[in-house]
Amino acid sequence: DRLVMVDAGTGELYGPNLNKLGASLKAVGYSPEQITDILITHIHTDHTGGLMDGDRMVFPNATLHIERKEVAYWFSEDQRAKATAAHQKYFAEAQAKVGPYKAAGRVKTFSGATQLFPGIRSEPAPGHTPGHSFYTLESQGEKLVFWGDLLHVAEVQLPRPDITILFDVDPKAAADTRKRAFVQAVKEGYWVAGDHVSFPGVGHLQADGKGYRWIPMPYVNDFYRTR
Repeated sequence: DRLVMVDAGTGELYGPNLNKLGASLKAVGYSPEQITDILITHIHTDHTGGLMDGDRMVFPNATLHIERKEVAYWFSEDQRAKATAAHQKYFAEAQAKVGPYKAAGRVKTFSGATQLFPGIRSEPAPGHTPGHSFYTLESQGEKLVFWGDLLHVAEVQLPRPDITILFDVDPKAAADTRKRAFVQAVKEGYWVAGDHVSFPGVGHLQADGKGYRWIPMPYVNDFYRTR
């Protein structure tokens, strides 16, 4: 059996109010050592910062699955030299957070649309970064697509999918990917999970005039249900 996780959060890089992944795993009955596979949507460190705690691999038994173009880009000295100031820090952080797993032989790359496990496949979604990927989970007739950083500011980009963000490596490709993904999500009606969408971050997309509307998944706090 495998225990699969998508992305690894920020770690300590974004201040003391974050870095709660370990506690969240514990709350649902798992430890970092039990994770066997981590699907990385992209190497920006709000998604990979939690892989390391100083020099310690937080997930020592996990294999990282990352698109081949993503690894090639962030570990390229030529690309680092050409990068804008906004992107420079991500190259150093990639070395610090993903590098130890790579050195230990715990990074497995794939190219484009790939069946990674039964019911789990990758889908190319370039633009935000060169190897940015969606992950699709299908089971018992249901489908959930993990969008990664397709969407950063829902209030802005749902009505205007053409609007990009400073951290997009290729803004035009990012906008094109977002437009296609929005159309497909509405047409097929599947669940989507967005890393930068307000809690619970899982829902459906609905057409709304020339733009779109986010319909969040209904959420019940079990703590209050059992009181």
